[in-house]
Amino acid sequence: MPVTTSLISISSNFAKKKDDDKKEFLGGAIMPGIRTAFSTLSEKTSKLEDVGLDDVKEVLGRDTKTCIQSGMIFGWASLIEGMVKRYLKEFGPMNVVITGGEARFIINHIDKELNLIYDEDLLLDGLNIIYQKNKR
Repeated sequence: MPVTTSLISISSNFAKKKDDDKKEFLGGAIMPGIRTAFSTLSEKTSKLEDVGLDDVKEVLGRDTKTCIQSGMIFGWASLIEGMVKRYLKEFGPMNVVITGGEARFIINHIDKELNLIYDEDLLLDGLNIIYQKNKR
């Protein structure tokens, strides 16, 4: 599959962008990040505790903590896969980058055929490039 200069960027806020060869922002989709989803789940339910993110191995949780973690990790992996497939279907081949602190929990559960590029420090690297270009 040929790779174009177009890009989808998936961050912790699940903002996706597609840039064309002219480096124009063409639009995106924004959803709450996984941390927001975790917080909302514990804040808006009376019996579910706030659990931390762990790298889960099985889809089926065995207790409340692992059920919540499994739902969040595998649910978000499926959500990302679905959105990426929709973008690729609509816009054709492009690079897909997943970034952000929580991405490390999700990346290993996403279909490898999507060829996602994982870059935890994309934002900081980009800010450093901008800084270096504007430094006087």
